[in-house]
Amino acid sequence: MNVPALFFRHLSVLLLLLVPPALAVAQKTLSELSLEKRVLLIQDRVELLVPDSMMADPGVAGEREARMELHTPHGGLVLRVQDLRELGTDDLLRDWRMVLDPAKEGAYTLERLPRRRDLDRIRYQEAERGTGSDGIFLQGLLVRLPDDGLVRLDAFVDARARGHLSAFDSLVVRIFTSVVAGPGRMVREEHEERLALCEGTLVTVLLPPDHVVTTERRMDLQVHLVDRLMPLLSTSRPQVILSCGPAPTPLSRELDLGTGTRSSRPGTFLGQEVIWDHYRDPDGGLQLLEFMTGPAQDRVHVALLGTTDKDMEDLLRIASSIEPVSP
Repeated sequence: MNVPALFFRHLSVLLLLLVPPALAVAQKTLSELSLEKRVLLIQDRVELLVPDSMMADPGVAGEREARMELHTPHGGLVLRVQDLRELGTDDLLRDWRMVLDPAKEGAYTLERLPRRRDLDRIRYQEAERGTGSDGIFLQGLLVRLPDDGLVRLDAFVDARARGHLSAFDSLVVRIFTSVVAGPGRMVREEHEERLALCEGTLVTVLLPPDHVVTTERRMDLQVHLVDRLMPLLSTSRPQVILSCGPAPTPLSRELDLGTGTRSSRPGTFLGQEVIWDHYRDPDGGLQLLEFMTGPAQDRVHVALLGTTDKDMEDLLRIASSIEPVSP
């Protein structure tokens, strides 16, 4: 055997000895982990493949957000999926960079991935990997679905995974590559929704085009949110908030809108005449219409949030369309 060949043979053996056996096994195990479970998230609008042992977190199972967790001997992986309730734009890469890094400090690197199965995809990572409240951020994926809605996927690992970041990164890349549009779609045409308002009470609401409703549980309150879909980076966020439960806090108090800005205006809700409290932000950037009705334990709270007079008129039309369902 010649000298160079002998040298490289011993060098390769030496390098293998320098890699801790457990680390080598961990890297291989994670990178080769089979993606055999197909899951549907965000009202069946997002479909992806994950390891069979990756489970949904029941505490974050909602219409707008989902969370999946993978526990391994080498650390834990968390995948958070969020429906942004926003629409795509003509220059999604530029606008998403502005969302992530509004100060333009180069905090993130972004990459537009090849279009796949009618999906626009942007992968992003921190320029310098850091640790936040969710753990160590690995990478994220912004997806523009065929219904033009935007969904983001973010992957984090816990501190135990610090020695295996490259292996977890490889696993996440494979999961992100599997993402396709699911069978679910946002209904963007005018349509009617049926909602459970209080115990045993159903109502219907007529939603104009490009309006969606989301139902959440907040403490003791059942909350329905009606949002107008707006393009990414839009500063306007018109919204109807409809809730039922014991002693809800007035939104005017939470937003610190003083009574000096309050006026009254008539309206209709559940087929009856009502009086709305109308608040205007002294700076002119926000308007709020709200009122409460019903007994203390099943207090109905309705709040309309907008930034322009037209917003408020549109929201009032939605609120006046809410009718009880006949038994």
